[in-house]
Amino acid sequence: WSLQCLKRKHDVMATPPSPTDGDYQEVTAEMRAAHAQAFDTACSKLDEEIQKIACDGKVLILLKGARNEFDAWDDGMIDGPMPAMATLEGLRSELRYVLLGKDEWKETPNYAAQVHRIFDSHLGGGTSMSYKLFALFGKGLGSARTALRSASHERALCVLVSLTKAMV
Repeated sequence: WSLQCLKRKHDVMATPPSPTDGDYQEVTAEMRAAHAQAFDTACSKLDEEIQKIACDGKVLILLKGARNEFDAWDDGMIDGPMPAMATLEGLRSELRYVLLGKDEWKETPNYAAQVHRIFDSHLGGGTSMSYKLFALFGKGLGSARTALRSASHERALCVLVSLTKAMV
């Protein structure tokens, strides 16, 4: 677990709104600094809370981190008026995680690494990777189904979380 995992960056850069747009508001360096400080402070507090949540024998798996809405708005990713300053409550509502058994998680196959290997070994030239990806995900779903049939619910959840993270 790390604070950097918590801070989710927006993936696509868009053009900022133009001064002719109705919702345009000029952003100063002080505004950027104030929003960045509020976001960093809220993230630090949230990180402290999360450190207390994970106990012995458990591992916290981050499903969705917190995003600095102001940065996304400033980059044109979010329409509308300027977002409010980041707060602990706001970031807490964005955060999605699951606590899993440390031993079960260690035994779970790393499907993301396997997907990367498929992409790395792809030769291009009109060939398809889809059958390889379908086979991998089918194998993972079969593993989850087997775990559910044997009443290993936590193992099934670990496999499904790993598969989901690989798909994203």
